[in-house]
Order: sequence, then structure tokens, then C-alpha cells
Amino acid sequence: MYYISVIATVLFWLCYLIILIKAFRDEMFQGIMCLLIPFYILYYGFARLQSERRGLILSTWLFSLFLGPAAQLVLPAFSKAAGACKLVTEADVEQALAEPVGKPKSDERTTRMGEMSVCAYTTTTEPQKELFFGVVKKQCTSLEPLRAMGEGNLLGLRGIGDEALYGGSWLLVRQQESCLLFRLEDHARPSGMTRDAKLEANLALARKALPRLSR
Repeated sequence: MYYISVIATVLFWLCYLIILIKAFRDEMFQGIMCLLIPFYILYYGFARLQSERRGLILSTWLFSLFLGPAAQLVLPAFSKAAGACKLVTEADVEQALAEPVGKPKSDERTTRMGEMSVCAYTTTTEPQKELFFGVVKKQCTSLEPLRAMGEGNLLGLRGIGDEALYGGSWLLVRQQESCLLFRLEDHARPSGMTRDAKLEANLALARKALPRLSR
């Protein structure tokens, strides 16, 4: 997003200066008008600019004008949604589950912990397994409220992140001010994965994701 905004800004001012220089060379009065009157340079560019590259200059100028705001609006949402899928990849999930998975689905949700970037994987073999992974960055400072709500039904884990809780099918890990949530659903009836097997798969994925948080 940063680089696209920089490129858009450079292109905009480059084309602006080319048109402004052309205006001053055409007539001093026209250059002054472009400098002092808002949007007059647009009129000059489309109505009076004489150049063999007129079409290229104007199209590039307009493109850069819309590219910057578009990047600010679209790319942040995309990068947030894609962020979770960068922390836990397709290869990571296939290794943890020993099964092939389809392409991930990314999303962004508002939770009690904060804005969560979400990534979901589903195995391609039957019965299917679903892995839901979410990450909340810089808004998660403690798991104690969740521990208290669990009323002893949650298992506290050591050796993974700063603190971690396991609730049977899901694992929640906090590292500094970021929280990672892993939930593994097995659609086999009866379930083909034991509680311990789900825990091991979730822990394997957490160990892959945690070092990538700071990248």
C-alpha cells in the first residue's frame, strides 16, 4: 500500500509539473492562472495543452489522481484480511493435518478482543476438516477475562507464547499484544480426531505462526 501511494504521488506531481511548465512556456499568464486558481490547471490540461504526448500525460495524471485514494481505501482491507493467511499458510495446514486443503478464505471481523483478521482452510478429502485461524494485533493484552469465564473448563498451557488457553477444539495464544485463535472442526461422525490430536495440530500451527508475527 505504501509503495503504491508513493508511486501515485510521484506520477501526479510529475505530470502536474510538466503541465505547469508547458503553461508558462505557452504564456506567462496561463502559468500564473494554473498556480493561483484551483482546478484551472485541469482546464488548461484538457483544453489548451499542446504536446505530442498530451494523451499520455493527461491519462497518467488522472490515473495517479485516483490510484492513491483507491489504494488507501482498498488495500488496507485486503492486507488485513490476507494477514492471517500469511501467518498460517496452506503448506502449514497440510503438514499439521496430513491432508490436502483447498485455497484459504480470508475475512475481517470485529470481536471482543478487537479487529480480527481471519483465514479459513477446509480439507479436500471426506470427511472434511475445517481450520479457522484468526489474529488480533496490538489490542490483546491478557487472557485472564476468558480464563475466568471458562470456570475451570479451559486448560492453561505453558511453553507457547506468553500465555495460552485450550478449550477442546480451539487454542488461544497471546504473544505480547497479539492474540492468535485456532479452531479445528472435524466433520466425521463420530469425530475422527481426539481432543489431544486437535491440540497437537493447533500447537503445531501456533509454533509456525508466532515467529511470523513480527515480520
